[in-house]
Parts: sequence; structure tokens; C-alpha cells
Amino acid sequence: MNLPRELAVALADHGFLDELRREAAAGDYHCADALAARVGIGEALALYRPFAETGRWEPNARIADRLAADGNLDAAITVVRPIAESGDPAAIERLAFLLADAGRIDEALDIVRRRPENEYSGAVNRVARLLAEQNRTAEAIDLLLPRVARYRHTRKLVEITAGGEWDETVIAALRPLTGPGALAAWGCGEARADTSFAVESLSEVLQRQGRTDEAIAVLRDACAEQGYHLVNHVEKLADLLARHDPDGLRELAAGEGGWTAAQRLAVHLEEQGRVDEAVEVLRRRGLVGQLGELLARHGRADEAIEVLRPGGVNGADHLPVLCRLLADQDRFDEALAIVDALLERTGGAGHDLIGQRLSMLSAHGRRAQAIAETPTDDWFARSWVAEMMVEEGRLDDAVELLRPHRRDEGEGLALACLLIRQGRAEEAIAVARVRECSEPPRYDPRFSDPPF
Repeated sequence: MNLPRELAVALADHGFLDELRREAAAGDYHCADALAARVGIGEALALYRPFAETGRWEPNARIADRLAADGNLDAAITVVRPIAESGDPAAIERLAFLLADAGRIDEALDIVRRRPENEYSGAVNRVARLLAEQNRTAEAIDLLLPRVARYRHTRKLVEITAGGEWDETVIAALRPLTGPGALAAWGCGEARADTSFAVESLSEVLQRQGRTDEAIAVLRDACAEQGYHLVNHVEKLADLLARHDPDGLRELAAGEGGWTAAQRLAVHLEEQGRVDEAVEVLRRRGLVGQLGELLARHGRADEAIEVLRPGGVNGADHLPVLCRLLADQDRFDEALAIVDALLERTGGAGHDLIGQRLSMLSAHGRRAQAIAETPTDDWFARSWVAEMMVEEGRLDDAVELLRPHRRDEGEGLALACLLIRQGRAEEAIAVARVRECSEPPRYDPRFSDPPF
């Protein structure tokens, strides 16, 4: 079993290179990987080679990266090409990147043209950008147009055509993705994200052509069809209205634009120095957190505290802002009392509240108080306290606090890392080996098969 990557890196950071060599020779890939980053290229390649010979992608990718960083792009391409030719998608992608970096743009273009059009490819975008830089914009556009359903390709298309003569081509490609019925057809999840970016990209291209009314209409139609809960669309629409139709923005904020439009309206009012109007907009919408922040920015801390206090007493929604404002007013104990009252109501439970209390005490130099007052029967609180003990220079105490829980996956790893800091590498490795992982790692035959 591999040591956790974090532990292997900690061993390397603290100079335990011989221990890493031993574990790597025994088949621990994470140790080989951590050691390879800190030795010369010759030893690094030798460390990776036994793992690469299994045909697995990751060690071969590491070898290619190291060769490329050493300026030997041709050798890196030679390593990657056989795996790419076997059909491995990650290797195909990396081969295209390497060819592009080596200036072999036409070879890279030939590879990315054959990539599935319905999948995102970073190499496609890299090649498109290089083509545009070489005044081969038409070829770049031909590469991207079949892929405009993926939002990163849409963004690259908009980027490389800026200031040129291709706006109408881009508009024609994006219209089918944003027209009536098209938005609903994409459903949810990643597909909806792609379509949402198509809407915003179309609006952007229309704006740079000076067709502001059409840009506003595209965003309004998208909000009407997909719903005003889509924050990005509403924000873009609100910002566009702020520049070209302030009354329209007020109507949006008072109506279907909801809290998102109201928040953007308040931002624009504040930028114009109309703070009282911004306050009123946020107050009407019940945006307590944003209102408190606005008041505090303009020297009205007492008002901000009173606005936020009901949220602080009745729930933890705005607690961090309230506590920070109180602390800035030298009312730290008052802030601490609010947190303690909430903890009492929850029976001392609630990781957010525990973390809030401990971070407050730590930030104000009261770590000793935090350590003394915090029960350590909960893993979350225990982890916080251990970190504070380390900050106080009490490394031995932190180790003893975590030692009874060494079989826990997370706390065992934290303990092992502390042992490394104490110079006890062998003990740290032993602790890491006996941890009880609560669930198996996600299966991926390229990474998870032995020895990975």
C-alpha cells in the first residue's frame, strides 16, 4: 500500500530521502514521486521507470513532464506517443500539448481535430490560440466552431475573434444554443453550465459590436426561460442595465431579478457615492450580511453591528462578519459571548461554531485559552487544538493528543506528519500503515491498479 501523498511529500520536505528511496524500491509510487521532485533528472527517471514499464499513464506522464522541463521535448513526445496511439485520452491530450510546445503546430492540429467534439479539450484551445497568433485565425475558428457546445471552447472562440472580422460568424454559431426552447433542452448540470456561458458569450459579442439592445434582450430571454435564480445571467444583465438603462435596473431589482439584481444595484449606487440609497435597497431586500458590510465600509460600524446582531443571536448566518466588526471595535469579549451563547444552545455541537470560536481566540493571541477551554472528544475540535498546540511550540503535546486516535484515517495522517517534524520518520511511516481508511479509493484502472 502506498503511503499517502501528503506524508511522502512531508518526508521529502524534511530531508528523509533515504527513507523515501527504500519505500520507492519496495513499490511505493507516492514515495518515488515525492523523491523524484527533489533529485536530478537522471535519478528521477530511474525512480519512475519501474512504474512506467507497467504501461500506466501517470508515471509516464511524470517522465514526459520532467523531460519537457529539462528542454527535451522530442524525448517527452517519444515517451507519450505510444500510449496516445493506444487510445488513452489523457496521453492524446498531453501529446498534442507537447507537439504544440515544440512548435509542431500542424501535427498537434491533426491530433486535436480527431478529438471528440462533445468533450472539452485543453489542447484544442491551446492549438487554436497558437493558430490565431500565427494569423491562421480561420483555421482556429474552424477547429472551435464544432465545439461551441462546450463553454471553454466558446470562451476561446470569443477571445481569439476579438477585434477582428469574425463576430457575425460567432453570433451565428451561438444563436442556436440560446434561442427559444434551446436553453430548456439542455437540462441541468454541466450541460446547463455550457449553455449559460453561450448566452453570456453571445451577449458579450453583441456588446462589442455596439448592439446593446440585442445583448440585453438575449440575457432577458435567458432569465425568463431558465429562471432568474441563475445568478450569472442576472448579474450580467444588471451590470449591463447599470451602464445603459439605470431605470431598467431598478425595475429588475424590485421585481424578478430578486436579491441578485438588488445586490448589483447596491454596488453601482455605492460606486456613485449614493450610499444611503444603496443601504435602502439592501434593507428592503433583507440582505443583512451585505448591508452590514456596506455600513462598515463607510464608517458606520455601530449601525452594522445592530443590523447583524439578530442574525448572530438567532443563527450563525452572519456570525463571522458580526464578530469581526465587534473585534475591530475592541468588543472582542462581546463577540465571544455571542458565539458561546450559540454553542450553549446547540449543546456544544456545530463545527462551524467551534471553528469560529477557536479562530477568534487564535487570531487575538489567546491560543492558550482556546486549548484549555475546548473539549477534545470531537475529531474536529481535536484537530484545531492540535494545530494550535503546534503554533504554541507544544509539538509533543499535539502528538500525545492525537496518538490515541492514530488508526483514524485523517488524525492518523496528521499524527504521522507531526512525527516527521519531530524527526521520527520510521514511527510516522508505521502510523500511516496502520490507519483504518473508512472507504476505498475511487477506482480508476489507470491509477488504482497495483502498484498504484
